[in-house]
Amino acid sequence: MVVFLSNHCPYSHAAETRLLPFVAEMKGRGLAVVAINPNHPDAVRIDELGYSKYSDSYEDMKLYAKEQGFTFPYLYDGDTQTTAKAYGALCTPEVFLFDHDRKLRYLGRFDDSRFGDAASVKSSDARNAVEELLAGKPVTTAVTKSFGCSTKWIENKEAGYAIGYPMALTQSAPYVQR
Repeated sequence: MVVFLSNHCPYSHAAETRLLPFVAEMKGRGLAVVAINPNHPDAVRIDELGYSKYSDSYEDMKLYAKEQGFTFPYLYDGDTQTTAKAYGALCTPEVFLFDHDRKLRYLGRFDDSRFGDAASVKSSDARNAVEELLAGKPVTTAVTKSFGCSTKWIENKEAGYAIGYPMALTQSAPYVQR
């Protein structure tokens, strides 16, 4: 399972409250997890930094992962964004689940909640996909709509754009849905 996460995104923070216990629960069942931060720290707007004391820099990632108790690798892709582009990662959080032959079996949201409270989850999409895959069954729902904070592409910063609109016309818009 490859999960795109970020230090600054409240949607990532909310999903992590369920992702971390899920990863612990799956320990020993054959699920490998890696998280990737796709964001270039210079492309994160100042108004998007109000949700965390951390930016999306590599140095802050190390602190954030330690504080959150990540038990899986948390990789930095912000300088080149090559991996995020190869995956087509549009937002954080976003899940890509592969089988043992590295064939993509699920793409989308971790679950359907934007909140940290587990009681707000109505559909545990990634969990369901993992359970089906580990049971040797086909994944029933292979694609769901991802939602969260847009990937912070350095090209948008350099061009003066945020999420495809001129920054002067953009209001705070950290939410994206695939």
